[in-house]
Amino acid sequence: MRKYLFPIKQFEYSQYLLEVFLVECEKELLNSETIKEILYPKDIKKETWKTFSDQILKDNKRILDYVQNRDGIYAIHIKRKKTDEWLLRYIGQKGKNSKDRLKSHLVTKHDKTGSKLEKVQESVVNGWKIGVSFIEINPGSMRLSVEELLIEKNSIQLEWNKRSKNR
Repeated sequence: MRKYLFPIKQFEYSQYLLEVFLVECEKELLNSETIKEILYPKDIKKETWKTFSDQILKDNKRILDYVQNRDGIYAIHIKRKKTDEWLLRYIGQKGKNSKDRLKSHLVTKHDKTGSKLEKVQESVVNGWKIGVSFIEINPGSMRLSVEELLIEKNSIQLEWNKRSKNR
């Protein structure tokens, strides 16, 4: 009889409980009532964007400060000024210590990031509003899995995500 150093035992998570958790996360993240509009100067152009970055940060300080020290998932949405329907374009995740992740998508970015600032700028210049929703994930280590599953589930809408089915 063969002896093992450790007992051979498999542990499986409950697929059902994971799906319930994911449905709750998705419902909150995509709830139009939780989407906060990001404010931009009225006549901003891509060429003048950097000159307005301090003003954009100031006008959106409350939203950016809220997500700053939290682990979670965020979504970027767009809508035409005359409509009320937000269109989901991007899902991402941020760790508690990544202070500037959302800011790099919405205001200013470093050249080496994979931020969606160009897509945001193009949308704003072309008359679209930008909205952001955020859910906090605890424990924070789950945020990567939740992000991946939400991207997979919503990939047709996620034109700005690299892993979308729309690309």
